[in-house]
Amino acid sequence: MEVKDIAGTSIGTASIAVDYGINNVSSDFYNWVGDHRNRLEMVDMDGQGGYTFEYNNNAPSAMNSMYGNSAAQDAFERAIETWRCNTGVNFDINDSGTSEGHAGDNGNIIIFQSISGGTLGVTTTRYSALANGACSMENTLWYLEEIDIRFNSNLSGGFTWNYGPGSASGSQFDFESTAVHELGHAHGLGHIVFPGKVMHYTLSNGVEIRSLSAEDIAAGSFKVAHSTQSNCIATPGPMTAVPVIDCALLPVELLNFMAYQQETSVLLDWETAREQENDYFSIERSGDGKEYVPLGEVTGAGYTSSITSYEFIDRAPLTGINYYRLKQTDFDGHTSYSPVRTVTFERPSTGIDIFPNPASSDQIDIIVGLDKRETSTIQFNDSAGKFFRVNLEQTASGFKASVGHLAPGVYFVSMISDHGTPVIRKFIKQ
Repeated sequence: MEVKDIAGTSIGTASIAVDYGINNVSSDFYNWVGDHRNRLEMVDMDGQGGYTFEYNNNAPSAMNSMYGNSAAQDAFERAIETWRCNTGVNFDINDSGTSEGHAGDNGNIIIFQSISGGTLGVTTTRYSALANGACSMENTLWYLEEIDIRFNSNLSGGFTWNYGPGSASGSQFDFESTAVHELGHAHGLGHIVFPGKVMHYTLSNGVEIRSLSAEDIAAGSFKVAHSTQSNCIATPGPMTAVPVIDCALLPVELLNFMAYQQETSVLLDWETAREQENDYFSIERSGDGKEYVPLGEVTGAGYTSSITSYEFIDRAPLTGINYYRLKQTDFDGHTSYSPVRTVTFERPSTGIDIFPNPASSDQIDIIVGLDKRETSTIQFNDSAGKFFRVNLEQTASGFKASVGHLAPGVYFVSMISDHGTPVIRKFIKQ
């Protein structure tokens, strides 16, 4: 910074480190004479002390939406926990899916959209102001009303998303790093020019910046601290911070957790990166997302630093939406919960079956219920959500699919109808 006297002559310079930037609004509301900077508060918008995000389920398509991409959800939820566990910000997730998009509708939506200009993500925050005779000028309540976060569904230049938790290659952009950055904007933080920091204005391919620096934490904590203070407007009330002590290192690091229909059952599988004092997993199911009942238990590995895979089959799922979660129990009785996964279960007469499965042949039969054959699209994706083009030949019972070009591995075959939720089957190519 350079300081000049009234004549414009330089009288000195000094370097000033700008550790972080906080967004504000310039307005003459309420009772100001001319525009003044006003502080922006986070408040209790969801009745639970903060803001609840929802995953869009139809953009750019059902299978390629945030709701249809479990790897993207896991990365976003890790990003949420990064901020919650360092600043106490009250951000939560309802993963039941919504058709709401990027609009001023008081919904907090996470959505994939095509974004031009090489942009990875965009956070839109919408604010409102409240005042009265006693609450004006510096006491006017300017508050965060809505947060929409868009991630680019059409990365240019042949780049793809890396959903982690592994590292991004040179041909990938790291989704979790982008999510951590955009959630900084959701806090109300602005860009800085500091390569390697979360709020730096750009992210390079092949780079992960998933951890918060001391400056990032200071900025977010400052926002949370003044957003949790009482103001002179009764509703909405201030944000309630979440206790960061709940974020101690969990005994189990869950890599992924997936649930999908397979014929007349629902298959749940998950992997852990490491386990410490892990006694067992309880599998719980709900029909409304609120009241859960236990279905069974799977014994844990106890102590391990290796990737461990688990599986459980629900042989009597509910017709319609099933909500599943894992309850992990330590040897000492302490418990923790996984994110919730949903499966819309349809009986085989209106669903799909795959034969043979697993398959080492170049062709498989996809058997489709009679009422779906004329109105459905069949789509192949791998566990990372990558789309694979497969030639389909219609048959009397459904389709014959040519899969000789697919590499051995696990794929998900989706039947997407004109009306209804996609039905997904796991397919193993040997």
